[in-house]
Amino acid sequence: MRLARRLLVLAAMCGALCNVAGAAETAATKKKLVAFAQDTMANDWRAAQVRDLQQSFARHPDVEFIFTDANGDTARQVEDIEKLAARGVDVLITSPRDAELMREPIARVYRKGIPVILLSRRVNGDEFTQFIAADNRAIARQAAQYLARRLNGKGRILVLQGVPTASSAIDRTAGFEEELK
Repeated sequence: MRLARRLLVLAAMCGALCNVAGAAETAATKKKLVAFAQDTMANDWRAAQVRDLQQSFARHPDVEFIFTDANGDTARQVEDIEKLAARGVDVLITSPRDAELMREPIARVYRKGIPVILLSRRVNGDEFTQFIAADNRAIARQAAQYLARRLNGKGRILVLQGVPTASSAIDRTAGFEEELK
């Protein structure tokens, strides 16, 4: 499924969550606030996620969409999440840079009753509302199969890894290495 379509599904899901989160209030009294605590906007993929959500939510006048940019800094992303929760967001979307270090801050937001959607990266734990991602392990297995066929058992492969503490990078590396064995 293409990124734009996935994000449209995500936007619809966020809208539904906003309706549930604010069922007691009418749309006339308060806009729903959806926030994305992004890891970094310096990455084209991550910036596209934010832009697609901005475009999707722009079609919903009852929703205000905001985002933060942690500039690739886990501590700053945690701080952004805490500030957004204190601001009273109705839905929090994030792509956690560190699966372990961000587990508890995200769990605290979730325990406050704020729906938390993890986009493309997980945390170690289950205190969040929804996880949306591709099957990174399967994608890496397919890449390894392709390279193995092309190299016909000869040659060397240089593996470029993503953020070593991000679940997506961990899954891709594991899937790639498992398949090459």
